[in-house]
Amino acid sequence: MVFAGDPVDVVVSSLGYPVYVLLFLGILKLLGAAVIAAPGLRRLKEWAYAGSFFQIALAAGSHAIAGTDLINLGYPIVVMMLTLVSWALRPADRVLA
Repeated sequence: MVFAGDPVDVVVSSLGYPVYVLLFLGILKLLGAAVIAAPGLRRLKEWAYAGSFFQIALAAGSHAIAGTDLINLGYPIVVMMLTLVSWALRPADRVLA
């Protein structure tokens, strides 16, 4: 259920996106996290990492284009770097050969 004035809704709306996009992003994030945590599925893991990286990179780009302050721009950049570090440091048995 979406509440009026929810901080996430306000940010998404201020960037010009419809609030319903949050439902799709949330579902895809949960599916991606499940794939990354599951054993095996190496090719899907690569797709999940790529999807997570591009989603957060596009969020940073949206904030930059909208002219938000550096604090709001910093969060997606930090998460993007954490995604890259997680991908680079994953165990060898989860690497696509």
